[in-house]
Parts: sequence; structure tokens; C-alpha cells
Amino acid sequence: MTKQEEIYGPLLDDFCLKIKKYYKKIDIPGLFLANVMPNYSNSKIKYFYIGQDTYYWTDFDNMVDLCASNNAKNYIKTNNKWLSPKNIISQSSNNAGSFWTMVIRLHIYLSQNEFVNVNQLTNEQKELLKTIGWGNLNSIELPESLKKEERWEGINENHYWDIKNKSEVFDKIKLIFEIYDPDIIFIFNWCSDSKAEQALEGLDVKFNKDTFIQNIISTYDVKGTNKKIIWSSHPNNLKWQGTNINNAIKIIYETYKKIIT
Repeated sequence: MTKQEEIYGPLLDDFCLKIKKYYKKIDIPGLFLANVMPNYSNSKIKYFYIGQDTYYWTDFDNMVDLCASNNAKNYIKTNNKWLSPKNIISQSSNNAGSFWTMVIRLHIYLSQNEFVNVNQLTNEQKELLKTIGWGNLNSIELPESLKKEERWEGINENHYWDIKNKSEVFDKIKLIFEIYDPDIIFIFNWCSDSKAEQALEGLDVKFNKDTFIQNIISTYDVKGTNKKIIWSSHPNNLKWQGTNINNAIKIIYETYKKIIT
């Protein structure tokens, strides 16, 4: 049994038992669970990248079927299938507002100190992508995403918010540390203080005032460890902060070097 199955499995079983009354009654994607590329565990420094939520994901009813019948392992396997260099490159398309463009450019910059065009990666750079870990702050898609998918209008909002509230156990950064033991977590979704507190619940962290730039970067030390959390805006919002992906990467990189020394 993998660490992912060991920790997520019981949580999935419990979650699906609580929400199985909505089986075939709501059109939303199933839970997103943080997962990693095949060479993640062999990486000298383990980097994890966290976004807001998915845009479409697994089938909700299939999730309930599997997990409510104690077959969470197969749901976890289904969840893990998408993450690959080919898919994240395709999802990025070198679009400056894309989460995956930010992740790919930053991940390669951390290793090679080079800004790349995502559509023109070398084979070596594509291999580097196989060490990425990926999570989201919301395991169930937000209403804004469901509206873009043209699903929200037909959803019973009481059903949705009951499911969303019960899913918050999966939204904790603490779980990612427990399962994947990353050295550095990058979060690209600037949040309210309450959402940040919710995501960091259960972690003993120190906020670094000297590195803070409003809407651009916040950093945290995980006390008792050398692990760090670096929080920034979604790349689609950077233009409203008077900057762009490459400038943000420079700030993140320089800050990263300061806080790890």
C-alpha cells in the first residue's frame, strides 16, 4: 500500500459514506487528490506546486461507487492518471495566464536558471518535469469553475455546499507534507486570511514578514524542519499586480534563496 492510499483511503471511505445520498443527484466532478510525477521521490529537492482547483476532473458518481464500497484504491488510481509531462505541456500551451505555464517555467528555472518557452522544451527539460508534485487548495471545484463549465445553473446549492464543506479535510497542506514529504511547496492562488488559515491548519508555521510583498509573495517556515511554503498569486492575476510570470519567478527565486540559507 502506498502512503497516498494509506492516508487518503480512510478519508475517502468516510467522505463518500457521508455524501453518497447525492449519488446521481448532482453534476460535479469527483474529488481531486494531490499526486506526483513518476520521478518525484528521486528528486534531490522535492518541489510541490499547488493551484486553486481543477477544471473538469473525475466522475462524481463513479467516485461514490468505488469509495462507498471500500474500493478507494481504484479511485486514487483514476485520480492519478492525468498527471504527465505531455498533459501539463498541452494544458499550458505557453499561455502566460496558465497555472501550468508558471509551474513549468519556475520548475525549470529552479534547476537551470533559464526562462523557457513551454512549447519548445528540450528532452532534458521534459525529464525535469517528471519530478513535479501537484496539489490544489480545493479538492472540489469552486462555483466559479462550475459556472465556466456551464454546470452551476442546474446544481442544488445546498447539496453542493454540503459536499464542499465535507471535502475540506482534503484541502489541508498538512496532508501533502504527510504523504509526499516535499521540501518546498509553492502555492499559486492568493487567498483571504481565513482560507490561508484553513489550508495551513495543523501546521506549526512561522510567517516571514521580511519577505512579504502584497499579492506577490508570502513565505512560511515549517517549524522544526527545513521545509518552506512560498505563496504567490495565480499567474492570471499577476498583470493586475503590475508584473508578469517571469518577473514573479525572479522574485520567487531570489526569495527562495534567502529563506533556505
